[in-house]
Amino acid sequence: MPFDLVVHAIGMDPNVENPDIAKTFGVQLERHGYLLPGPTYRAMGSTSRPGVFVAGSACGPETIDDSIAQGQSAAMAALAALRAPATALAG
Repeated sequence: MPFDLVVHAIGMDPNVENPDIAKTFGVQLERHGYLLPGPTYRAMGSTSRPGVFVAGSACGPETIDDSIAQGQSAAMAALAALRAPATALAG
């Protein structure tokens, strides 16, 4: 299959440090090596560990606009978790 141009976009591959990041923060990786986001009905940007949030290309290939929106949502979820009673972060 001939191509005129192939572009590899930075940030479209998982960070090589994701396994270390996942281990440090106690979160899971998905099968491609990105950080695994939690279910969106729980909190946007949540992970498998309560109180740890993720957004943008840490979760997979994303556009800049989507990464910004996800980062804002994750920040709001983190703020809500900090304002909630201490038991909310316990899961």
